Formats: sequence, C-alpha cells, structure tokens
Amino acid sequence: MLSYEHADWKQRALEYSPTGQVPVLVSKDLIVWDSMAIFEFLHEHHPDKKLWPEDERLRALARCICAEMHSGFVDLRKFCPTNYRRTLKPRANIPDEAKANIARISEIWKGMLGYFGGPYLCGKEFTVADAMYAPVANRFYAYALSDDPVVGQYIATLRALPAWKEWEQGGAEENWHVPATDNLA
Repeated sequence: MLSYEHADWKQRALEYSPTGQVPVLVSKDLIVWDSMAIFEFLHEHHPDKKLWPEDERLRALARCICAEMHSGFVDLRKFCPTNYRRTLKPRANIPDEAKANIARISEIWKGMLGYFGGPYLCGKEFTVADAMYAPVANRFYAYALSDDPVVGQYIATLRALPAWKEWEQGGAEENWHVPATDNLA
C-alpha cells in the first residue's frame, strides 16, 4: 500500500510502475501499468472468468464504454474525488463540465441497462465494464449526483456486491489524511 500523502510517493510508485501511476499489475517478470491493459491481460489469462461479454457485439460496446471511462470524465474526477471518509451529502456548485460528465455517464448506464436488461451494464453478469465504472458509481453515491431511479438502482446493485463492501471497508480504514474537497459544497 502506497499513500499519496508521503513525500516520496512518486519515487516509491516508480519502483513498480514505469509511469509512477496506479493501477499496476506485477506478474512474474511482467509489469502491466494501465487499467485497460490489466483487464485485457487478466481476460487472456483467465478466460473462464468471462471478464468481457461473450457476445461479440456486446463485447465491442463494453470496450467502447470502458475506453470512454478510461480516457474521459476528467472534470468529474477532479471535482468529486473518491473519498470513503466523506460525509454523504450532495455536492453544490457543480461546474458545467462536471455536469456534462454526469449526464454522459448517466446516459451510458441507462442505455446499457435498458438495452441489455441489467442488473449490470452488459446484462446478467458483472464484467470489466462494471469494474471500470465502480469508482464513478462511488462518486455518484458519495456526492448524491443523481436522483434518477435507474442510476440509483445500478449503484445499489454494485454497492451490494461483497467485493464492493471489501473495497469500501479498505478505503474507510486508510489511515492517511484525505484533503478536504468539500469547500465548494
């Protein structure tokens, strides 16, 4: 576990990742330092886990929304950082750019859930698409960014997963200082 708070964080991260960023996967003598590449690596090495949908068309859509998540929504990430110690309350004064991110994410979720029947983005099974959007679902929940019932149900579905509960508990137990991000609330 590397804390962002430590002065030598970047140097310590560079020991594991050539970019000094996370996530990073170390597998034997291979370092994979990009989230999409990590998912592809895991998919190739664990095809039985069905991390991507089996249907070719659905897999293509899943990869599209994952790529959009991977490279986008910067304004939402800046304005609403992940913080498990944050008191749950709506965020005030949301900049237009972050509002546009929220609207686009809601559109993706509602479109995928409506088309494939949920409860997950690609239908009945949890996939890489859901893993990619889990941090965003946390932001939507923690900052009360949507009152749409479809969005709310998707977030509730993710929050009910044992893996989510483990992730949430780990985040809540982090012992370093989380900078105040609510000065705009």
